[in-house]
This record gives sequence, C-alpha cells and structure tokens, in this order.
Amino acid sequence: MDRLFEGDPAPTSPFEDLVNIKTEKALGKNGISTIVPWLHKNTSKQREFVIILTDPRDKSLELRATLKSFFTGLSPHIQSRMVIVNADSPLENRK
Repeated sequence: MDRLFEGDPAPTSPFEDLVNIKTEKALGKNGISTIVPWLHKNTSKQREFVIILTDPRDKSLELRATLKSFFTGLSPHIQSRMVIVNADSPLENRK
C-alpha cells in the first residue's frame, strides 16, 4: 500500500471524475487544474488550498444547511476555494 505523508501532494485522479455543474461533464485531466491548487503554474502566491465538503446522500438537508451557514460567514476568498461533492444531479444542484 502506498502511503502519503505530510507535505506529499494528494493524488489528482479522483478529481478527474468530478462533474462540472455548468457543463455536466467530467472535469478530466485538463479541468482539474482549475480546482487543484498544487497543479497551478503560478507558484509565487502563498500556500494555496482547497476545501472539500462532501455528502453521499441524495438531497442532503444537512449538507445544504452547512453550505448556507458557510457561505454567509466566509469571505469570498475562502468560498472560491470550496469544492462541494454530493450525489445530486447537476440540475438538482443548480436549483
């Protein structure tokens, strides 16, 4: 089993299958560079990060309530770093 240690970059392959809410297509290898900070070419900025919130349940009321509270209390800088993964269709998420 391969092990990751602090400071090791996380694998990127799980991000490739995530579906873009607008295009309804998988991000693929090219699309993940828009959300995975360690693939960005501009390294002059301070340490970048991504926050991933996930819930595997359809139409999760808890996830929706958490998102509402996060988006009212977090700065736009932090909000732009968030990725939400759920079991709902892109159409359901746009609602």
